[in-house]
Amino acid sequence: MYAAFYGLEEEPFNITPDPRFLYLNNTYQEALAALGYGIQARKGFLSLIGEAGTGKTTLLRHLLDTLDPSVRTVLLMNPTVSFDEILEYILIELGIPTEATGKLGRFHRLNEFLIEHARAGGNVALLIDEAQDLDASVLEQLRLLSNLETAREKILQILFAGQPELETKFANPALRQLRQRVTLRVRLRPLAPAEVAAYVRTRLERAGATDLALFAEPALERVAALSHGIPRVINVLCDAALLTAFATGAKQVTPAVIDEAWRDYAPAIAPEAEPQAVVIVPAASMARVAEPPPQVAASVEPVFSVAAARAAAVESALAAPPVEVAPPPPAPETPPLEPPMTSSPVPASPVARHAFSIPAGAACVAALAVVLYAVSPPGKDADPPAAAAPSPAVASGTVSEAIAATAEVRPVRTESPLSTEEAAAVVEQFRTAYEARDVDRLVQLFAPDAAENGTRGVDAIASGYRRMFMAIEELSYRLESLSIAPHGPAAEVRGPFIIRYRESGGDHLEVRGQAEWEVRRREGRPLITALTYRLDPQS
Repeated sequence: MYAAFYGLEEEPFNITPDPRFLYLNNTYQEALAALGYGIQARKGFLSLIGEAGTGKTTLLRHLLDTLDPSVRTVLLMNPTVSFDEILEYILIELGIPTEATGKLGRFHRLNEFLIEHARAGGNVALLIDEAQDLDASVLEQLRLLSNLETAREKILQILFAGQPELETKFANPALRQLRQRVTLRVRLRPLAPAEVAAYVRTRLERAGATDLALFAEPALERVAALSHGIPRVINVLCDAALLTAFATGAKQVTPAVIDEAWRDYAPAIAPEAEPQAVVIVPAASMARVAEPPPQVAASVEPVFSVAAARAAAVESALAAPPVEVAPPPPAPETPPLEPPMTSSPVPASPVARHAFSIPAGAACVAALAVVLYAVSPPGKDADPPAAAAPSPAVASGTVSEAIAATAEVRPVRTESPLSTEEAAAVVEQFRTAYEARDVDRLVQLFAPDAAENGTRGVDAIASGYRRMFMAIEELSYRLESLSIAPHGPAAEVRGPFIIRYRESGGDHLEVRGQAEWEVRRREGRPLITALTYRLDPQS
């Protein structure tokens, strides 16, 4: 509709997975290289994890176009079927007759084809999109396909592409044999703000645009902030913005146009959570299997507008430290609160609950609980505050007066900015503790809720290090350089690393790659809140 008006050959922001419009930033280039390597090197099972809308399907289609012609591929887009139907689909796609009756006969025909194709120098890859929808029983039977192999190599490579729920399924103890066989894990992250602008311009260019400044710079900043860098959300929002601008005859998309389009589409396309950073991890290289992150409890929006409570809720959702709240002072009369908009409150943490004085009656406590939930950090298991008995202090007053006397929330602590020197010092302490194989020193550098390559929580991280260090006799950890980007009380630290080690009774080995630390000030102390490794596939 608007393509001709803006000099475009076609609409640039369709949500179909067209490989022509794939924006290849470093994340996607690394993901493509890792997946291509995993298939060509016959690694068996691979996984690609990313939040909804991060471009997994588009990436798979581009991968199909870039694989060597000797690789026969089968792309399964609808995994909500039985294993027998999947097996039949594989045979059809490979041109194998399916007249054989029974699963055993089909297994035999598939095995014969794979062996003959491998002898001819070929390879076969099964790519399963939306793999989080596979039943556990189907996943277990897919594992049995890995038994179709020769004595020297895998003759069928299987790539699972899905949302983070797939990791939860892999964590099922009944599927531990499958989880152990996933030799290469690739994880996608959302686009950075600067990448959002490049992404939009790339799609405009591919659509034949002559004016790449069709979106004003401030408008692109709004797109980046509202979309959280998720490509599908960017596409829907930019398409709606172009349509809105076209309806008014505007030649350029401004921030006001973006905001207007967002108001119309936000309920349907707004991201629910921030996806995690990209992680490319050969599973066996670090002698442990990454566990999936725990489920994150849904947050509850306050039913009244208190700026401090809202700020604390946002900080809590980003896994910041618990917020200390001072006892509320008397406040002037305020209008009664609107009734709560949710039916399932989030449990409040003990820290937030005991930071308040609650002298009011039962009605006051019920309203105050909303504030407590707003400031409580996620992931804490605690009972909601119990209703107190009515107090004589409010017996003669109105409920709104009692609420007004207790609803003011004031955060006490604001973390100071983190310097580059502090961030570098934490990383150096990590390096020396790692090299010394000192788990106790290592865990002191991590926040309690830290995440490392899909393993969440300092106890789980410590267990992984203990298992790994027990199997190693010698170890050196070298950081060639560091890039530090501070932002407020946090900093992102990146650098190439070389780890040389010798397994007990084994040879000297070496691992190279890129490490990324997120260091954040917690209660005044810099701690590691996230650590990811991107390993060199050749190491």
